[in-house]
Amino acid sequence: MKIINLVLSSILVLIISCSKKESEINVPPLNLIQAQELWLSKGIDSYSYTQTRSCFCLPEHLGPNKLIIENDLIVSVDGELFDVSIHQGYLTINQSFKYIMNNLENDPEEFNLEFDLTYGFIRKYFLI
Repeated sequence: MKIINLVLSSILVLIISCSKKESEINVPPLNLIQAQELWLSKGIDSYSYTQTRSCFCLPEHLGPNKLIIENDLIVSVDGELFDVSIHQGYLTINQSFKYIMNNLENDPEEFNLEFDLTYGFIRKYFLI
């Protein structure tokens, strides 16, 4: 009897864990062009955000790194003045859109994009 209860409980857990959350069902995802248009419509050119990278690079470049952008230019990374020779690979949100579009033209083997539904900025991307 204990085995049957265990099996039934396990099946119930699997069924519940496979169901979608209501918010996932009701919120349509943005595509790249829609997200970029939404971002541009906000007119934001000065902001800060935290960037975490996954790459074959030194651990200090993986992040998380806090970027401060003013007039669509990176001015600092983790409180240090931005220097292109030191801070390679960091991107503004507009640069990230261009980077992704250029890489999608090369027909990547895999990609995954996730955008903020309110502002359109790129929350997460993965390209191979």
